[in-house]
Amino acid sequence: MSDKYPSTLLVSLADKLAKISDESVRRDIETEIRKADLDLLVKINTIAASVPSSLSPTFTVGNSTYKYGHAYSYTPAFQGFGTPSGVSFFWIRYFLSPLLFVWGKLTAGTTTAVEARAGLPILDNTTQLVSDSTLVPSIMLCGSWTRTNAVGAGGEPTVLIESGIGYLTFGYQDTGTGGLNKKTASSILSSNETASLYASVPINGWNT
Repeated sequence: MSDKYPSTLLVSLADKLAKISDESVRRDIETEIRKADLDLLVKINTIAASVPSSLSPTFTVGNSTYKYGHAYSYTPAFQGFGTPSGVSFFWIRYFLSPLLFVWGKLTAGTTTAVEARAGLPILDNTTQLVSDSTLVPSIMLCGSWTRTNAVGAGGEPTVLIESGIGYLTFGYQDTGTGGLNKKTASSILSSNETASLYASVPINGWNT
């Protein structure tokens, strides 16, 4: 009986018609169910047609259009990691939220004693994404990182974001320092060592 109905929302009720012994009553009820089913489909289509274009699954930056939830590759601007190799980074924008999610992996070149940084994406080759100053009023935890070399027990690697900037910084919480303290590249990663990270950052202009 379910193949008689345009949608499946009323099928379970329609299947119960077989238990009604009076055929004329059963036909009348079946006719009403079909009418209700068709009316429901019309209303669903009307609502779908009225959804505003602002809920489109794409967004535009400059001359480029991007899809919500679609993964895009990019090459961050690094500081302190020398000339990295094997760089593999990606980003997505969460649909209807201010969050940018990035994840990636790199092998450092010669690390140096300057603040370790990994840049956020630059969209349309011109627009540097930066953190939202309201949602990130001061330095905050936004992710984690790990490395290939074994380290002593304890401690927690941290990826950090500050207010209104276009790059991630790195920390490491242990008995000697807090996890919100930014570290230099050479203090967290050896030269030619591989590291991987993920982070989620509220972006300026996306909290609308």
